[in-house]
Amino acid sequence: MFSLALTGIAGLISFSDTVDADAIIRSITEKLKHRGGAFIFRQNLDIGNVFLIQFYTEQADLKPIINSKKLFVLSGRVFNLKEALLEEFKPEKLRGYYVLAIANRKTLRIFRDRIGIQPVFYGYTKDFLVFASERRAIRDFVTPIRLPPGHMLLLQNRKVSIKPIRILTKPTPIEISEKEATETLSRLIIQSVERLSEDEIAVMFSGGLDSTTIARVASRFSDVRLFTVALPEARDSVWAKKVADVLKLPIDIHVIHPGDLEYYLEQTICVIDEWNPLKVLIGIPIYITCERIRENGFRVAFAGQGADELFGGYAKYLKMSIQDFLMNNFIDIITLAANNLERDEHISTFNGVELRLPYLDDDIVDFALRLPPELKIRNEIRKYILRLVAIRLGVPREIAFAPKKAVQYSTGTARYIRRIARRIGKSLSEYFRDVYTKICYGPTNAK
Repeated sequence: MFSLALTGIAGLISFSDTVDADAIIRSITEKLKHRGGAFIFRQNLDIGNVFLIQFYTEQADLKPIINSKKLFVLSGRVFNLKEALLEEFKPEKLRGYYVLAIANRKTLRIFRDRIGIQPVFYGYTKDFLVFASERRAIRDFVTPIRLPPGHMLLLQNRKVSIKPIRILTKPTPIEISEKEATETLSRLIIQSVERLSEDEIAVMFSGGLDSTTIARVASRFSDVRLFTVALPEARDSVWAKKVADVLKLPIDIHVIHPGDLEYYLEQTICVIDEWNPLKVLIGIPIYITCERIRENGFRVAFAGQGADELFGGYAKYLKMSIQDFLMNNFIDIITLAANNLERDEHISTFNGVELRLPYLDDDIVDFALRLPPELKIRNEIRKYILRLVAIRLGVPREIAFAPKKAVQYSTGTARYIRRIARRIGKSLSEYFRDVYTKICYGPTNAK
């Protein structure tokens, strides 16, 4: 079975002998130990005393990371990584989901993919710069700052600058027929799933349009197992089994015991390092699903993240004019990393699972951005074009056009969590903030 390779990065560039670099490195590697082993590259360069940390699993091959003229560490995947080893590579041509840090004698450069599938945070003082895949790894030393998707951090002459390299821009919708759009998007989804497939793949599965389409295509290239979690009598457990039977794919349905939710709530808040109620409520079923996937021996999982943003899946869009929809939809796409992807990456990686997101392939994103709004929402049917694609790819019409609730509601977790908060007389915000403060960063926190 496929093993994760490069699961995270971190680094420290010290400009002063007063910096206790060893203590900082020890702290970072301890807080990110769930990302695997830590290989530390250390070299004294013109930019300072450089420490680059590559997190990896036991089967990772670190030889390509060492180069005679530069050091680099990678989180995620770059499909054309060889270009990074060239003397003068063009970062705007990189394809994949990644954070890539490259140090040579005079500069440090950190690149983040334009969607922001892979996270990275940094901070700096007059004495050092530090960065890592998670905020909590560097919070004791600096106030973490998110490197925006599609941007590069440049450290040169002890000065930090942030520059756009390959960012999403709001295009003018193209004229395209429904037939041509359906054919093109079908081809792009097949291409993306095939590129990301392994011999065995887990699929985070709700029986909804997004995950069902991915599962259907993935079964062409991999042995697929579907994973669903839900509380007793929740819609997902019944509907997902029905859809899995139609697809003729094996499914693992894990029924969550309501008494376990407080534990998973605390785990989720600590892992994502936030107490935003919406992020936490969505994160809880994702955490449980990833845990279940790993317990069953899978280390790679597909998920349908991004489809709602790319193809107009949110109910709020129905009330908007075309111009308002175009504006708000684009905002949702460019904020996808901060709102969703960073949370999901932290959760999956903590549980030893690499989450792969076929809808966020570069070519699919480019195509979806240029689709006219009437192909995304038609007659109040959201994700209209994706539903047509699903049928073309073999999903029965009654499943492709079935309504679907958000994961926190369809799994039943939101209802139970709200009950817990009411029982102790607190709002969700108050309850989650208390957990974050007392459990994650209080004296009882063992992480």
